[in-house]
Amino acid sequence: MQVLPFPPFLNTNYVLRTIHVAEQIFRNIQPDSLFKDRIFIKDTHLHINSIDGKKEIIRFENYTKIFMLGAGKSSAHFARAIIPLIPPEKLHTGLILTKYGFSVPCEPLPCLEGAHPIPNESNVENTLKLISLALKAQKTDLVIFLLSGGASALLCAPQEGISLKYIQTLTRELIAGGASITEMNTVRSFISQVKGGGLLKLISPAECITLTMSDVIGDSRSIIGSGPTYCTFPDLQQCTNIINKYNLKALKRLVNESTIRKLYKNHQIANKYCTVTNVNDSALKCRQIVHPEKMIIITKRPFQGDIVDYSLIWLDSINKALRDGFRGYLIGLSECSVNLNQDHGKGGRNQHLALLIAKYLGKLNRNISFISMATDGDDGYTINAGAIINEFTWNKSTSSQKYLDLFDSNSFFTKIGGLITTGPTGTNINDFQLLYIP
Repeated sequence: MQVLPFPPFLNTNYVLRTIHVAEQIFRNIQPDSLFKDRIFIKDTHLHINSIDGKKEIIRFENYTKIFMLGAGKSSAHFARAIIPLIPPEKLHTGLILTKYGFSVPCEPLPCLEGAHPIPNESNVENTLKLISLALKAQKTDLVIFLLSGGASALLCAPQEGISLKYIQTLTRELIAGGASITEMNTVRSFISQVKGGGLLKLISPAECITLTMSDVIGDSRSIIGSGPTYCTFPDLQQCTNIINKYNLKALKRLVNESTIRKLYKNHQIANKYCTVTNVNDSALKCRQIVHPEKMIIITKRPFQGDIVDYSLIWLDSINKALRDGFRGYLIGLSECSVNLNQDHGKGGRNQHLALLIAKYLGKLNRNISFISMATDGDDGYTINAGAIINEFTWNKSTSSQKYLDLFDSNSFFTKIGGLITTGPTGTNINDFQLLYIP
């Protein structure tokens, strides 16, 4: 984890301590660390302990061949952790799809890269290759599908009559409009060959088990990656409400009862599904690193909603902690949406949140540090994971409010300092915030 630029005003003991604790937490939410007691071999069988308490046992001798498919920003690291558990003579073939720059060697399987969050031609080509492998699985075979955040963009196979260009435009409109991940992936399921259970239909009649690293609050199977291997009855009214909310006129002509009937056929296919990590793992690791008496989690469950609303929750939490004389760490977990203006600058929701909090801390005569990061190391359309601030950050520029109003947080932190860079982390379980009051 690097802070670049790292200006003198951040070079304080309390800021360095915050960075150190964040680094410890991130090391402990890597797939290899999280999977030790959740996916393992016992008596030659693969045991899978889902976070909801469900247990699955895969008996390899029951299958002729094993296929391993994967999609998501963490899928390559995911595959690298799981492949050693599969008997080499059983692992027949497979394919892993991930974001540009996020691949790692996962022999003997190939790993192909594509664009995120806006899909491109490579995404479509890669998805067609994955589909061709799915179609080769037979009734006596097992397909292990590794799913993580980012799969909704990386798996791109538009329904007949829908162009890639339209998918790109639609995705941009939803992101700029501040659509939640639930809204975005609900819409995506209606216009894709592989989402909304479409991939599971292609895999059938082979048996499929999905292992998921959830980045969705509530772990909804239909929303994580837009549910490629999870069939749920599609809700036309819900999709219509989203279309009207964001004025998606072109989409209105494409989503109809015919689409519903097509998706409903997928609803009848059985599937084993195990969520092996989720956003709560960040909080769990915090408890293992920070003494409980020195830690406050600011919301009962991870926050999902508008980033301004979330910043107000943070301000209330900081005020209460200061009134109570608390010294220690405040921790937040979130999946925020940002309503961008037409002439917005460059940034990500973690960098924007850090700038919102910096404005408040700049009014306090108190040493406080705050860090907001994407656990996958990928914040918005930038190469950064987030930013770290203290009470001096806001007042280091006379144009801070202008940067905030233009949603240009990356330019602000590039000039002032405090950008965090991790590179791809191998995990993806939501955004994480840590505030330290020494």
